Amino acid sequence: SAIYSVDATNLISDYNDLYYEPNQYNCLVNAGGMDFHTLAEWQVMNKDLYSYTEMPNFVKPYLHIDSSIATSLNSGGTTVGGIDTDIDKEIRNSTSPDIGADEFAGITSVVEQESMIAEFALEQNYPNPFNPATTIKYEIKERSFVELKVYDILGREVASLINEEKDAGYYEINFNSAELSSGVYLYQLKAGTYVETKKMMLLK
Repeated sequence: SAIYSVDATNLISDYNDLYYEPNQYNCLVNAGGMDFHTLAEWQVMNKDLYSYTEMPNFVKPYLHIDSSIATSLNSGGTTVGGIDTDIDKEIRNSTSPDIGADEFAGITSVVEQESMIAEFALEQNYPNPFNPATTIKYEIKERSFVELKVYDILGREVASLINEEKDAGYYEINFNSAELSSGVYLYQLKAGTYVETKKMMLLK
């Protein structure tokens, strides 16, 4: 497991990357004798609101992160008193350091990769539930006019994230919900004739 604790009474795991390889023997968190297999299950226990679950893509020398791969670990951490450098003695960001031992130059905004995209697709946001920010990934098979919008549960638009022509490729964008209240929201991708909608949960 990413976390193992016999006594989970005072355990808080915020601002970490909690990842494990799912199989019949593993779990994401084992705390107080209980198994939690997903980050959402663990976050319901109010022990963690801001962590991610993501393969970190280590490169040699190990504990370093491959900066060519889009990741939520970049700027996803929080400052810890007395720790101002990483494993290479490089200065950490003073307000939003990276998660992990390596302060690295990751890809933080929209990511575009030139390749043969087989389909249009909208992925589930992560983390989910989230507070206040989450990442949404999508694929565009061919150059299209793209709209990515967020709606409340009553269908009212609360945010327009993308509203422009896009080339074929893989993309991701960060959605910050700091001004919204807790609840279920819908995010919808329109690209040409393709339309897909998914749910996400904001917990504050």
